[in-house]
Amino acid sequence: KAQEQVLTTLAVDSDDNLYVGTAGNGKVYKVNKDRTSSLVFDTGQAHVTALFYSAASKNLLIGTAEKGSVYKIDKNGKASSVYQTPDHIVTGVAETKGGDLY
Repeated sequence: KAQEQVLTTLAVDSDDNLYVGTAGNGKVYKVNKDRTSSLVFDTGQAHVTALFYSAASKNLLIGTAEKGSVYKIDKNGKASSVYQTPDHIVTGVAETKGGDLY
């Protein structure tokens, strides 16, 4: 069970799993339909500020605050950094069916 105090953003995938971003430690958790949770990704930053699940690509996109990064968790669970803003915060993130990042 995740012991987080501040939940900042939510996303739901094609299988109705819930993803929860947190503030204070910048982690993303997955909550399954049976309500069990697991750590999906630790950003190493202070806050997760945006989540977006793309049904087309099956990617979970994660925006952060502290360094203003965007990370991608692909359908196989592999994490990668996909964008770094010169600002310190990403307040929203989205991906088109063609894979363009906004």
